[in-house]
Amino acid sequence: SIHSSVYIYMGFALGAFNFWLLPKILTTDEFGLIRILISVCTLLAGLCSLGTQQVITRFFPYYSNDPRGRRNDLLGWAVTIGMAGFLLLILFTLLFKDLFVRKFQGNSPLFVDYFYLIYPFTLFILLFGIYERIAWSTQVTVLSNFLRETGVRLFTLLIVIALRARWINFRS
Repeated sequence: SIHSSVYIYMGFALGAFNFWLLPKILTTDEFGLIRILISVCTLLAGLCSLGTQQVITRFFPYYSNDPRGRRNDLLGWAVTIGMAGFLLLILFTLLFKDLFVRKFQGNSPLFVDYFYLIYPFTLFILLFGIYERIAWSTQVTVLSNFLRETGVRLFTLLIVIALRARWINFRS
């Protein structure tokens, strides 16, 4: 638990630094786009999971202590159901893309331009959530806390540095 606490505090410090630095590098619209993408993709990933994360938490002890010695296929089922939910999301967003465009065009035109980024971000958040829940169920919480609290923010810091050094830019 000490290691987890250290990773959580490191993640908090890195997140605060990133949140302070990003508005200095990006325009207000670009910073707003990042915030809305994170919010929308997190919400969509929760919908795409179709409840599999709660199923893992509830039934993992049963599957791991199965007296018949069967192989634990809970992760496989969770990923399969999550991917089915993700495919439904793709179908739904493609069918109703015009509605999304009309809804966001006035207040967030960049979101309309970068609309298709919701797919890789949502997929990443969905799979990360499923694997994190498996890690918590198998009591590998230190690695899970490191990846969620520190790893993501370190990756964000690397992107901020690349933006600041002009190795990448928002338009290319």
